[in-house]
Amino acid sequence: FTDALLDAWCPRHLLLVDVGGAVKGRDNVQLGDVVTHTYLYYYDFKKETADEEDSPRNLPHAAPSTRLRELSRRPSIRGENTWIERIHVRRPKKGLPKVLPGEMLVGGTLFANSPRLHLLLKKHPKVIAVEMEGAGVARGILDRSVRGEVPEFLIVRGMSDFCNVPPAENQRMRDRWKRYAAAAAAAHTYALISEMTPQPAAEGESSQRFSQHDEPFDNLWQS
Repeated sequence: FTDALLDAWCPRHLLLVDVGGAVKGRDNVQLGDVVTHTYLYYYDFKKETADEEDSPRNLPHAAPSTRLRELSRRPSIRGENTWIERIHVRRPKKGLPKVLPGEMLVGGTLFANSPRLHLLLKKHPKVIAVEMEGAGVARGILDRSVRGEVPEFLIVRGMSDFCNVPPAENQRMRDRWKRYAAAAAAAHTYALISEMTPQPAAEGESSQRFSQHDEPFDNLWQS
């Protein structure tokens, strides 16, 4: 799907926006918060040994855009939380969402609070969120790089549940929070895109919050 999208639209930016699971107890991440990725660990690319232990393999894929990560941080650096006003879904619990950069686990076979999940979290102590589609998209972007220009890439996830709690509790959280989490991720994405758009400026000031480039600013690769 990513290859077809890139071939058909040739986008300059690709933002993967949806909900994800938070790791309870790390970086004070809470339900309804938004996490943008700094690194992906794809746990399904592995070799199973005779003693049923996982032997991980590295799957090279596109890294997040440094520029998009910087744009994501700009509203909070200015102390501006107007993006929250664009969340048009009632929050299930009192409080305000925040935006956190962080590492993510990616794959499609984890179960909430499973032994394998806890093993992966122990191996990757900086991971604060889990999601499913990011590695495929990131790999598609990297493959595209040998054929031409690639878009700047960033994953934006609203936290709809905690992954490291019992399955029944995990499901209750997701049912209660997923609409708000999706709306929060979309609202922050809108704010990020607005940072790329020229803004009306006061006399003597630049009309842009961030310099614009005719070509993608960067595409760093990770493996």
